Amino acid sequence: TRNLQREIQINEAQIKADFSEIEEVMFVKPYLRSIFYNLLSNALKYRSPERTIIVEVKTYLSDSYIILEVKDN
Repeated sequence: TRNLQREIQINEAQIKADFSEIEEVMFVKPYLRSIFYNLLSNALKYRSPERTIIVEVKTYLSDSYIILEVKDN
């Protein structure tokens, strides 16, 4: 996300995170970083010029599985 920081600032994108239900997820750091980078860069690239970009990230438990959910508008 460091490479995207300028784009996020220029576009006044909002990134909202909610890790209140599950605070820790075991994952291979480079893979997770790559996934987040791709999702954020796509949100910036394919944004609607008529609205502020909002990206929401949250974790929760579903049927004994940890879910990491990312959505944008």
